[in-house]
Amino acid sequence: MPGIDAAINDLVIANRILAKEGVVDAYGHVSLRHPGNPERFFLSRSLIEVVRMSVYLPRNARALQRARQLGGEIRYLSEGEIAARNKGYSPYSTETWRAWEYWANKAGCGHLLSRPER
Repeated sequence: MPGIDAAINDLVIANRILAKEGVVDAYGHVSLRHPGNPERFFLSRSLIEVVRMSVYLPRNARALQRARQLGGEIRYLSEGEIAARNKGYSPYSTETWRAWEYWANKAGCGHLLSRPER
């Protein structure tokens, strides 16, 4: 079935990236719905977006913790700033793909990458 090989490659890449970035270990995983049968899953995958969020969530939490230790006022993004950033967002945008490619190469599985058509 077309798409299964690409899905499995993404599954491998996602796991290796998250393991390399210290997000998952022996107790964590990513899963994937079978492209031809939505009632079946392959374990350990996710649409580039979950990997991106999983990498940045702990990094952002550490940055916030350090900022609080410094004291003073912390100014968060406004709803408008968040909406402007998210407008037109795509998991296969150039900037997101660049991060995915970087993390895959860093995790030693860049050779498995195949950029899907947008």
